[in-house]
Amino acid sequence: MCTSTLLLKLFRHKARADDELLACVAQPDADRHSAERHAAIRQTDGWHLAHIGSLDDAALVQMLGFNFTDGSAGVLSQAGITPPRDLLTGHLHLTEPGRREGVGAAPATAQAVA
Repeated sequence: MCTSTLLLKLFRHKARADDELLACVAQPDADRHSAERHAAIRQTDGWHLAHIGSLDDAALVQMLGFNFTDGSAGVLSQAGITPPRDLLTGHLHLTEPGRREGVGAAPATAQAVA
């Protein structure tokens, strides 16, 4: 699975997880700041999906400098994300059930990596 495809899948998973978060957060007091909270999360999810979808391979491997909250410096590429295997697998099973059934699946060697 190429890096941009993986990142899009991860952020689609995040958007779905945010749906679950919003459902949980809305339970105790559904009316308090509900519209603003929903709009903010949806806007953030939309921005991430649009941004990742617009990156080419060169941009994905470009090293980005940042500061941790304690002030120390860090460097990471936009592609430098390795999701927990069970997190990605759960998302793929939910959103791409054909992968599980072998419908449209990649060759066995590529499947083992994905």
